[in-house]
Amino acid sequence: MLEFESEFTGLMKALWQLNKGTSNPYARREIGKSVTRAVPRFDFERPAGAAAAATELQRQGYHVLGSCLDAAALAAVRAQLENGRLYDSQSLNYQSELVEKKLFRLRERPATVFLANYEFEDVARCAPLLRLACSPRVVATVEAYLGCTPTVSAFAVWHSFPGQVDAPAEVFHRDRDDFSFVKLFVYLTDVDEQAGPHEFIRFSHDADALQGYFQSTGARVDLPRLFEGNSRNLSTPDLLARLGPIVVRTTGPAGFGFLEDTYGLHRGTRPGATTRLIFSVTYTGLPLRYANDNDRAYELSRRLSFADAGMSEPTALERYLLRYLLR
Repeated sequence: MLEFESEFTGLMKALWQLNKGTSNPYARREIGKSVTRAVPRFDFERPAGAAAAATELQRQGYHVLGSCLDAAALAAVRAQLENGRLYDSQSLNYQSELVEKKLFRLRERPATVFLANYEFEDVARCAPLLRLACSPRVVATVEAYLGCTPTVSAFAVWHSFPGQVDAPAEVFHRDRDDFSFVKLFVYLTDVDEQAGPHEFIRFSHDADALQGYFQSTGARVDLPRLFEGNSRNLSTPDLLARLGPIVVRTTGPAGFGFLEDTYGLHRGTRPGATTRLIFSVTYTGLPLRYANDNDRAYELSRRLSFADAGMSEPTALERYLLRYLLR
């Protein structure tokens, strides 16, 4: 463990509990700033444009990256996942991976499964995805936003299938992965209006920005209620009536990516006709996901080597970012 992390080891559990128990957006912001201020910046060459991208991310909670994976990379990922193992994730939460799951191949998908995640090990063998997660273009933007070089605390690939289902991820909600965090999303299939586009409510990641929007429209809204817990208590009609004009609905071709502060209100919509395949990466200021000893032991037990992941000669930045997920 790096020196700065060893200093936080005793605080990790308390910080994780504080993170889960703190809904006030102003308190979360100040705690996040205090924590990330203590995290050093890793030495790597930062491309131009990261600061401007981070400014947009700060203002809106959302930043479009555009094309992130070319045709060759997409083909390599699909080939790697062709026989990958999936599990039903529509009703599972963060702790679900710590229990036994029923695994199946895509061609064997039960008719009752509408959200299916690939096993961690299968995703970890998709080298183009891991290299993208560690690309200086993305990392420099996330770093400028968080105020420190991030940790990759999680990555995932999942299918969303057409069908009638009430999935928690398809209701507007807030993530609480850390006090300060950003997620990368990349479509691995073409996503049009019929393929379940992702939706994000601009400004909803920041109480001041959201208040400014309401003031500009003259709307009266119970702002604290919009930041209670994970906000799943808010009905979709209730949200759209007040926030419809600032809902961003993202479509794009395979390989299209965007960054998002998913503390802001967001959801994946239900595909109408076409299956959606998507990749996500969670960047955090500190590896708070590992605050629980059982979680940390489980994660470390299933790590692959960089060579197993197809990254036999990782860069120093890749080793740093993926230090909790690969060995």
